[in-house]
Amino acid sequence: MTYSGYWPPAATHLRVAGRKELRDRQTLLESSERLVSEPVAHSLSPNRLARARYRVHKSPRATQRRARLQLCVAQCGPLVVRERGTREHPLTTLTIILQKGSVMSNRAETEYRYEKLTWLEINDAIELGKVCILPCGAVEQHGPHLPLDVDLVCPAGIAAGAGRAIPDKILVLPTLPYGYTGHVMDFPGTINTHYETYIKQVLDVTKSLAYHGFKRIVLLNGHGSNMPNLDLAARRTNLETDADCVVVAWWNLLTVDKEFLPSWRESKFPGGCAHACELETSLYLYLDEDNVRKDKIKSGTISINEEYSPFNYVDLFGQGPATVVSWTSSYSQTGVLGDAEKATKEKGERAYNESVKQLVRFVEYFQQRPRDRRHREQRTRPTMPMPWGQRDEV
Repeated sequence: MTYSGYWPPAATHLRVAGRKELRDRQTLLESSERLVSEPVAHSLSPNRLARARYRVHKSPRATQRRARLQLCVAQCGPLVVRERGTREHPLTTLTIILQKGSVMSNRAETEYRYEKLTWLEINDAIELGKVCILPCGAVEQHGPHLPLDVDLVCPAGIAAGAGRAIPDKILVLPTLPYGYTGHVMDFPGTINTHYETYIKQVLDVTKSLAYHGFKRIVLLNGHGSNMPNLDLAARRTNLETDADCVVVAWWNLLTVDKEFLPSWRESKFPGGCAHACELETSLYLYLDEDNVRKDKIKSGTISINEEYSPFNYVDLFGQGPATVVSWTSSYSQTGVLGDAEKATKEKGERAYNESVKQLVRFVEYFQQRPRDRRHREQRTRPTMPMPWGQRDEV
């Protein structure tokens, strides 16, 4: 006999009290089905397998039988009711088994915020194969009109939008707030993290996720100068763990649809979209309009771009093949790099929707993508472990 159904999704423990008289085979089967299909007082932990065994024992009184429920904990799965008898009492035992994979906490399927789950629900999220998104930002100047948290608000907002769209596939971690901003220290308020410290901090997070069982990790970047550091952190994650990790700058999501940027951008290239510019100001106007100092929005020039060299120029969507990147104050007077005056809230909404849409598309692709398999070409197997902390397994 098989009971087709699932344990109540909200279950966190199973508790059945009392005795039942079981007079014949049909009563035994009906009683067991009722016990597992009706909401009972229960507390069965998600990710556990409950094996509930209904045994009918002959009481001292030959006319009465009692059912006793025994609970043991293992892993969870589809609900199977299986009867087992003996030669003397062929109908005296009924076993209910939850096999691996069936019972999932509703919270794990619907919650996209990593920090809002319990450790039990994290186990569920791992079994769902959720993709972890770590927004990576910075606390730094963004001119006179934008707050210091632009590089936090933008990637976190886009990650949250994707999480709300497909919560069963995404977990968004708390934003990593401090990035590599040493070149911006001439502007008050900027907080810098040494590049080695920063890479190690990101690796600590990705390795923790990989250790627990998450195998797909996205570093969603909101600060341009984090990129080389995050690229190295993602590469090292791939070489030092069994997870796949990738870095994505949120603004680069706007380049997937080749028709989007030409229809959106009004500022010149290069330089119109660089920092506290048409793009960042527009998105911030959409995400947190009240904190934009609208009376102070003013475009800023980038001195190296005014050299009009085919080698040396900067823009969010491309820089010269030999660009000199030094102190921000050496090529900007105000910290605004680009045409902030062309920013609008409506543009910000379009940029937000496009970024979220493309991030969702990427997650759905990335989640299902098989992991690349390596192979060795040494004729003789190496006699020492792989150096540098890299995984030795092929």
